Amino acid sequence: MAGPGKSKKRGGASESKEPKTSNRKAKSNAGAETLLLPPCKVCGGKASGFHFGVITCEACKTFFRRALTHKQTYICLGNNECHVADTHKRLTNCSACRLQKCHSLGMSKSSVRKGRFSIETRTRTIVEAKAVLEQDPGLMMAPRQLASSEEHPSVSTTHTETTIDNAPSPAPSHSIADNMPLSPLQAMFEEDAATYSVLWGHEALPLSCQPLVCNGEFEMLIETLVSCQDVVYPEIRKQLKFTKKIHYMQVKTYEDFKLKKEVFGELFGSTQPVSTAEYKQIFAETGLDLDDRLSHFNQKGKAMEESIHQFANFTKIIPGFRNICPYDITHLMKAAHMEFWMFGNYILFSNKLSLAISWDGSHNTTKEVMAKFFSPDWVEPMYAYTDTLHRLELSIEEIALLRAIILTFTDRCELKNADQISALQEKYLDCLRYLLSKTFENPSTRLYRLIDRLLAIRDLSHINVKANQKFLEEWGFLMHDYPLWKEMLSFKDI
Repeated sequence: MAGPGKSKKRGGASESKEPKTSNRKAKSNAGAETLLLPPCKVCGGKASGFHFGVITCEACKTFFRRALTHKQTYICLGNNECHVADTHKRLTNCSACRLQKCHSLGMSKSSVRKGRFSIETRTRTIVEAKAVLEQDPGLMMAPRQLASSEEHPSVSTTHTETTIDNAPSPAPSHSIADNMPLSPLQAMFEEDAATYSVLWGHEALPLSCQPLVCNGEFEMLIETLVSCQDVVYPEIRKQLKFTKKIHYMQVKTYEDFKLKKEVFGELFGSTQPVSTAEYKQIFAETGLDLDDRLSHFNQKGKAMEESIHQFANFTKIIPGFRNICPYDITHLMKAAHMEFWMFGNYILFSNKLSLAISWDGSHNTTKEVMAKFFSPDWVEPMYAYTDTLHRLELSIEEIALLRAIILTFTDRCELKNADQISALQEKYLDCLRYLLSKTFENPSTRLYRLIDRLLAIRDLSHINVKANQKFLEEWGFLMHDYPLWKEMLSFKDI
């Protein structure tokens, strides 16, 4: 609506005394606001403009900028050909393949140029957008008006370059303090806030502060937790399905180890493993990996880096975690890491055979190998604890709920919003009680057994923290390639 004294005559010139340059700018911006863009070239989502030389959405723009800023090394857990999905599934995208696709499309820092894009670029964009619009109108949208004019791809018929946002995008709602250096784990959570939506139609099940009151709410939360677990940890369901096959592979692995040991003993006689100090001295003087210790170390390091990436992806999508600040999430992860890992991998351990294998049998280790790095004071209790979990015969739902409960204990690390996290844990506990009431004749007895295991593993955690500190003292010089593992090992409980 025009203000007093600034009305226009029909077909005549405006009586406004504003400079003509302002009118031209307003017309240019108005044109930009109605320009249709094809979908994001990276993920297929709603594009917001040209960013780093390519039409992308805000989330992919921010992801690429932060990849450049933090110089983070991403590892693909598949075959480096992962599908990069649209909005609802973007959170579970493989970061390595997402970054690779950004590069393959031509996104680069050198593509950021000031100015406006040419009529040729404008025409090509409109033609592509209309083609997509005819095929699927739901994929198209007019870019939203941005607070800063520099963030919007303004259009002109006289200038020749794209206007690219060169200023940092808004920080996530819970960004870590600017004056604090980011740890490798914290850097993983410096994603655009828009990516904190879960892959299902609703947002990460925000979970209000009100208690769950009906069976439908319990069912939805349990189903969502299990679905998140299936997405990030599909091997857990396979472990439960193929328990007998895993046991068969454990026995076969044990027999192979036993045979090799007998043959080695006949050839060279009985030998005691060298100490850590002796190994390091021999390695420093000769470069010889005497008993494959370095090979075992690197195998474990690579596995742990991948495992921690999985862990971080899980915390990004599970119900209730969307509104927890990255500072608290990273502290919860470090405090819960060993226990969380144990409840997802106990099936792979055999205390009786003194070994553990991967679910597909491709990797294995023994107590003897672990003793090269860790004291028996940690190795023996850890293997013994897995026996107690075997006897529980946990269901897929129980594993998902117990891991969520483990992740939300607030008494073992410093947190900014402990009350918020405690309320979330109470909801997980309510879901566990509901699940047990459905599946057990005596749910209170089952609940007691589960809580007892959660209490027992606390003692194991304290032993683990001390073992990790000693491990870092002895092997920290080899940790440079495994920053996430090193950060987890560095945790000290309170």
